[in-house]
Amino acid sequence: MCLYRWSKKEAQGPLAEYFDQTLEDEFWGEKTWEKAESKIIKETVNTVISKSGVPSDQIDLMIAGDLLNQCISSSFGLREANIPFFRCIWRLFNFC
Repeated sequence: MCLYRWSKKEAQGPLAEYFDQTLEDEFWGEKTWEKAESKIIKETVNTVISKSGVPSDQIDLMIAGDLLNQCISSSFGLREANIPFFRCIWRLFNFC
């Protein structure tokens, strides 16, 4: 199961029919890109869990990553989920 949240530009492309949500504002009301990306990750994970019907306490591991070398957005976006996650940094991103 995949859920995508993209900006208007990506929604104009050939994959638009597969996007669950298009963000009119790439910062999604936040002041910095890092805060916006954390919010996007958090809301996406919550939506995927909800759509899957699997209780979050039955999820053993998430794989997450972002292109910021420290995985700041993933760390902050997933901390409230209380689900362990494997961090993929940009050097390993293609592997993940």
